[in-house]
Amino acid sequence: MSSKNLSTAVKKRFQTQLKKEENVKNAYIKIYSEKNNLDINFIKTSLDNFPKDSQQPHYMESCGKMFTSTIVSKMYENSKISFDDKITKYLSSKITDKLHIYKDKDYSKDIKIKHLLNHKTGFYDISSPLMQQIIDGNMADLNPEKSIDWLKKHTSPSFPPGKRFKYSEANYLLLGLIIESITDMPYHEVLKECIFKPLDMNQSSMLHYSEPIEPYELPIANFYYKETNLKELEQYGKLDYASGGLVTTADDMIKFLKALTSGKFIKKETFDIMLKNSERFSYGIDYGYGIKRFKTFPIVMPKKYNMIGHVGATGSFAFYHPKLDTYLVGTFNDFSYQKNTIPYVLGNTSKIYQACTGKV
Repeated sequence: MSSKNLSTAVKKRFQTQLKKEENVKNAYIKIYSEKNNLDINFIKTSLDNFPKDSQQPHYMESCGKMFTSTIVSKMYENSKISFDDKITKYLSSKITDKLHIYKDKDYSKDIKIKHLLNHKTGFYDISSPLMQQIIDGNMADLNPEKSIDWLKKHTSPSFPPGKRFKYSEANYLLLGLIIESITDMPYHEVLKECIFKPLDMNQSSMLHYSEPIEPYELPIANFYYKETNLKELEQYGKLDYASGGLVTTADDMIKFLKALTSGKFIKKETFDIMLKNSERFSYGIDYGYGIKRFKTFPIVMPKKYNMIGHVGATGSFAFYHPKLDTYLVGTFNDFSYQKNTIPYVLGNTSKIYQACTGKV
């Protein structure tokens, strides 16, 4: 398959998905590989007079977890933190007191940094109930501390820390607070100083927390839960915080993925730790330190799908395929697309693999 035929195939899949998903009002996909001479972009917008520019900033939801885990890993390299440290070393007793009560036993002092990074605390995932309260207008002046307080008052952990995997946004809220404790800076400032500036990610920010280094020429794309435009809800940005408040463009996201996977931003040895300290997310998908790794699993996940990255609840995705040296980034900007994201990414990866290798 030639690059031209690949572009046609990707466009067809993109348009087919949009026809199936009537709720999706705007979306984009970018496939880039310098090695394979690929730079494919497709955009959908609901506004006729709006420029169809792949560099419009989009909310990338949980893809932002890769940034938080990278900051922590950078701190690890600089001997400011250990993955085995207890979180009580960095957080006040106001936050950690009775944080983890399981079957009447207090495990709060047993939670380690690594448990937060790969979701092994057992915490309930607070994102959906708090989002609904925000939409209903019942949650004002939200901040990470209040979110954790809500976690303690209204939920219970599923198991002791370190036992197994259970995805929870609360883990990355706590990591954001730990980063702030170590640096004595707001998380969004650390994000800018540690990642955005060094990588020239001048078109990146945190929703309702910060502005980009260079002003956006285009507005941040709207993203939706049912009929609610979440972009307009300040408290939603406050909820996501270090677990997924990232706003960025396709090119900026690729800059980050290049830096993360090349060994030029963090050491290869550190990146290997981030990948290998993983738990099974689903068949053929492991979850390391803020990174999903697609690995070979009989029938379900052939070798051609081996890649690393993350997805978000709005249908966002950001992946790097090491063998093909190719990047896939994009979003469908709607919660209704959440379950379709990974199949969509895999379908495009199959087409890219065929175009680059000549194999099916």
